[in-house]
Amino acid sequence: MSARPLKIFPKMNRDRCIELIRTGSAKFCVSDVETSFPDASTTHWRSGLITCSKGRFRLSVPAVAGANVSPLAGTFVRSSDFGTAVGVMDSSLAFRIPALQPCMTHDNVILHFNFDRLDFSDESSSQAPVDRVAVHGVLENYKLIAPEERTTTIKRSAVFGETEGWSLDTTKGNLVDNWSFGLIRREKDLEFILRKSGGKPSAFDEEQRLIAAFFKSVAFIHGQHAWPIWMRHERDGKYVCDWIRPPTRPIRSPHRPFNERIWFNAKVGKIRWNFNEALLCAFNFFLSESDLAEEITELVHQLRDATSGDGVKKVNNIVLCALLESAVNAIFESRARSQATVIEQEFDRMRGSLIETIREHKSTCVGENAAAAQQARERLINKLSNTPYWYSREKFQAVAEGLGLKWCDDWENLFNFWNKWRHPVVHRGSRSTDENDFTTFKIQSRFAGAIYLLVLRAMGYSGVVIKSVFEDAFTNI
Repeated sequence: MSARPLKIFPKMNRDRCIELIRTGSAKFCVSDVETSFPDASTTHWRSGLITCSKGRFRLSVPAVAGANVSPLAGTFVRSSDFGTAVGVMDSSLAFRIPALQPCMTHDNVILHFNFDRLDFSDESSSQAPVDRVAVHGVLENYKLIAPEERTTTIKRSAVFGETEGWSLDTTKGNLVDNWSFGLIRREKDLEFILRKSGGKPSAFDEEQRLIAAFFKSVAFIHGQHAWPIWMRHERDGKYVCDWIRPPTRPIRSPHRPFNERIWFNAKVGKIRWNFNEALLCAFNFFLSESDLAEEITELVHQLRDATSGDGVKKVNNIVLCALLESAVNAIFESRARSQATVIEQEFDRMRGSLIETIREHKSTCVGENAAAAQQARERLINKLSNTPYWYSREKFQAVAEGLGLKWCDDWENLFNFWNKWRHPVVHRGSRSTDENDFTTFKIQSRFAGAIYLLVLRAMGYSGVVIKSVFEDAFTNI
């Protein structure tokens, strides 16, 4: 009987590890593991496993008698409870876990620790400014809407010799100072690179802010969360971050401010639009880290969450109704209303005077209806105290006109549509309407489109934009 051939597996390295993790299910042997938690001393484990499945990493190690292990976590785990770990994977690849969740489950004598990021870089405490920076990574299942540049490929064949081909799959541009970016389509994925060369040296925190603003702007333009599955951050030739996350379901919304049709029509000269200009406009806005930028970041994140997936649900319209009003209020407080007007100040004075007058008359309540009269006065005081000078319509109009948008027969119609449906959608969402089946689609599409229009104008953008995805409507702002 002949001997079975011995299988030879390639030595584990970073690229091989990423390849296996991206399959969605992977298992690695680990050794020389060292875990450390805030409420326990450092513990050493001779061996264990790292597995990847269902969108999570898990470190499993055998319980050691006498080991000082952090106790099983309760229902809620705070970030301050997280620990760290280091070790060697498959006897060849050093790894680091920067945020290790306390032990949540155990199987007899096996302890399990969950985590969401596996790092291959050495932990670096150096925050010194550097001249050269490169940030490289991949956005999984991401479609570039504006492939501006060609990539040429050359194939060599013993029969046909060299053949040359090309494809539009890349866009590139400049951000701020000496920073540039590139986006390259890789089949279903989108590869990105950020580079800084020369100029004023940059600190690590400054680079992190710029990277975050870039991801926010890419997500805003494409209507999809920009969460890299892996990323490398190189500073003067040294990797200070080199991590991978487990594969996750992409959060992609059909609603976005631009699409491939806008890019194609601009490419053939029918309209004027430039991807780099739009991206830079969003990037500068998010990089400012103003109160408005931070609120808009969360708002559009919620918009994508609420409208992701294949179906259109009526319950999502509740979120869209609230988010549109939130966008108006945020821009109103930041841009349209820098200070109280004379009329508004007089309104507040008169309201305060009326409330004082009512309070003075409370003591005059006598007779059998005294208790009822006193409650009525309290209710009236509460009503007056909560009555704003600015109503929703006035805020909508002030924001639209303050951003240079047309109110009459345009945003006025949008407000009337929103005002018609916000009460039935929010307060009586379980009741069917007399409208046709497309009402749910129109509500979501128009409200999402209006949010993007307002945000783009707040960013300083002007040009063509999608007004309503489901109605295939475009406009110029």
